[in-house]
Amino acid sequence: MTCLVVIDELQNQFRLKRVALLYDLSRLHFTLESTRVLVNNQLAEGEDLFETESDNKYTITVKFSSEMPGFFNQRVIFDFGCRPVVGRTLSVNMHRTVECQERVLSLQQDLQLARWASDNCSIVPFSETAAVPADELEVNYRLPSDINEIINTETVNSELNRNNYTHRMHSLLMLEEYTRMKIVSR
Repeated sequence: MTCLVVIDELQNQFRLKRVALLYDLSRLHFTLESTRVLVNNQLAEGEDLFETESDNKYTITVKFSSEMPGFFNQRVIFDFGCRPVVGRTLSVNMHRTVECQERVLSLQQDLQLARWASDNCSIVPFSETAAVPADELEVNYRLPSDINEIINTETVNSELNRNNYTHRMHSLLMLEEYTRMKIVSR
């Protein structure tokens, strides 16, 4: 899939010196486009390549191209010769199927959570009497031996609430321990 992202007309009191794509991870998927010839499609001189008819107004076009699904980010930097520089982040989320896209959008909507603040939560102070000795923790929370114990239908499909919060956090900790154990055993 290929698409062009046109960044709206950019105007500044200074002349545009350079435009650059910053993130190396997505560098192969994003390129700068111009009606004039670009020597480098990741870093370009700004004045001649992107200027419109009027002074200090620029139209920047970034091309995205990929055949594989995934989430791609790129940061476009506009250097006007003074610091700090101006930047804009572009994100493309490619899916294999429409169903996959709908599932991701649904999950994103479900996970839109309000930030914790004193008016929407109750903070319980930690007390030393609640602390459990380390040897007792090792008995109650053994290292996971099978990934099926950690990732299962209950963990994946259940909504996070006050009743399953502790269990979910323990599952996430066990998943981290299991992953680290696998890495170390290589």
